[in-house]
Amino acid sequence: MRPHMRTPAGRVFAVALVVCACASITRATPQQISGTGRIAGAVVSATTPAQPVRGAVVTLNGAGANGRSVLTDDQGRFAFAGLPAGRFTITASKPAWLTNAYGAKAPGRPGTAVVLAADQAIADLTVVLPHGAAIAGTLRDVNGAPAPMMPITVVRVDVPVTPENVPPRDAVTDDRGAYRVYGLAPGTYLVSSSMRLMSAYSQVAVLSPTEMDSAFREQQARAGGTPPPTPAAAPRPALRSYAPTYFPGTAVAAEATRITLATGEDREGVDFGLVMVPVATVSGRVVSAGGPLPEISVSLVAEATSPPGLPGVQPAPNVRTGVNGDDTFKLSNVAPGHYTLAARSSNMQTTILSSGAIQSSRSVDPASVSQLWATMEIDVRGDDVTGLTLQLQPALSLGGRVVFNGTTPPPQNLAAVRVSLNSDLASTPALGSMVQMGLIRPSDSMSVSASARPDGSFQLVGVVPGRFHLSARAPGAGWWLQSATVGSREVLDSGLDLSASASDAVLTFSDRHTEISGTLRTAAGAPAPDLVVVAFPADPALWPVSRRLQSARPASDGRFAFADLPPGDYILAALADDEGWQMPSTLQQLAASGAKVALADGAKIVQDLKIDR
Repeated sequence: MRPHMRTPAGRVFAVALVVCACASITRATPQQISGTGRIAGAVVSATTPAQPVRGAVVTLNGAGANGRSVLTDDQGRFAFAGLPAGRFTITASKPAWLTNAYGAKAPGRPGTAVVLAADQAIADLTVVLPHGAAIAGTLRDVNGAPAPMMPITVVRVDVPVTPENVPPRDAVTDDRGAYRVYGLAPGTYLVSSSMRLMSAYSQVAVLSPTEMDSAFREQQARAGGTPPPTPAAAPRPALRSYAPTYFPGTAVAAEATRITLATGEDREGVDFGLVMVPVATVSGRVVSAGGPLPEISVSLVAEATSPPGLPGVQPAPNVRTGVNGDDTFKLSNVAPGHYTLAARSSNMQTTILSSGAIQSSRSVDPASVSQLWATMEIDVRGDDVTGLTLQLQPALSLGGRVVFNGTTPPPQNLAAVRVSLNSDLASTPALGSMVQMGLIRPSDSMSVSASARPDGSFQLVGVVPGRFHLSARAPGAGWWLQSATVGSREVLDSGLDLSASASDAVLTFSDRHTEISGTLRTAAGAPAPDLVVVAFPADPALWPVSRRLQSARPASDGRFAFADLPPGDYILAALADDEGWQMPSTLQQLAASGAKVALADGAKIVQDLKIDR
């Protein structure tokens, strides 16, 4: 059978399927750390013609040689000797350049593993290192003077952003207000700066010329020994604060100019100035349905109207305060914007969810005091917002049990099993922005977690209605979470929308690991390590489920493998590039020509592929 396989880039491969009837794959035994093999090559620039890159750090990982690094010489050459047989990955890095792996299609993409036989010498590897792009400019204050010692943040906005895959790049202006951010990958960026005042309550009173003249006359009278006249009652002067500012000089993220950079481009003249905005006070009271009011804290968090990683217009930092003895609260220095105002019990850790609610990220003893919370969305336009009332209400809970379905006895200490409800950073821009701004840690995005009891039951408390991912980990390397149901729904695939307390969650661990592996070869039988093999469900209804989609770069001998895919029917396909392959239109195109594989629980299947080149 030789179906045609079309890649997203338009390249067509005719694929011959070679099915191995063996039930398992023989795994190699651990190798000795020392050996007689050798891997050598050169690091060159991505320019035409390529030039050697001297002083680059080349790092080797695999087969007991993890973390071995060498510097390239003046000709860009590197060498690793005394290597055992095995699979190795090679990466190169240098300041202002983009870290890249051997065989990778682009920086940040998976590279090609090098398979080294015993006593083999490989001497012709080439690692291509692109030079990073740069953005440079000058920042000025509200009076047009240079703004020294100011933070500059550059964030890429043309790809999905999480704190893990595209962190912001930072710099600080010098005494001339000048800055330069370098080592940037090609893409589209926003540039911003944000002046942080001395505290969350710092304010600047902006006086009119008349008010300024009056203040000077009063000071002169005092200096001359003349008591100043009693001034007439005057309205409070306007209070202002520095707002996070986006290039070319706006406090509104939607009005920011996007800068698109090519590989190695040096963009200068990205100059802009800081702006000030009016600030206000937000105040009100917290009430409870019954009983004494527990210890409560109130937080105000700005809506993430800017791309993750760039600061939005908000208090600096996020304002948090306690409740006074008369159940009132007051938050100062609030810039214009849309906010979530929240009250919570003091033993709950604030996290903002996509619903705008506040969620606990701290493990809580179910026997402790009942968790209470309240939220309210408000708009601030420069005038004080007063008379607000936050009505506390009990939080939800999720209970259930953990089950071990395997060939070996379950862990003896079930209390070591940790269950978590995680808010989704990808669908919660506020969280992604707060993490990258340093307002919360990535670990704080975990909403609620708890340990299982000795009988395998568990209960997560302090949960506010919203959308979550349910996860769990068990002691020992052999167990993996294969299934998690709430009611009759598999929430590992669909996610969990929790609007009421539930007690019927079942988390199933298995020690039967699945694996699909094989070799990708050309029609002539040569390995094809420059391609990518992908595995995805045959059922289109499961295409949005990330845990069921995997991609793998074949090693230099053409071998690839997919581990711990959930049981089901899958399709394997070979692509020229795996960028954007998860799009439904691409999967639909590949489904007609890919290799179909039925994966049973614990099965290890070998499926070889051939392409028509």
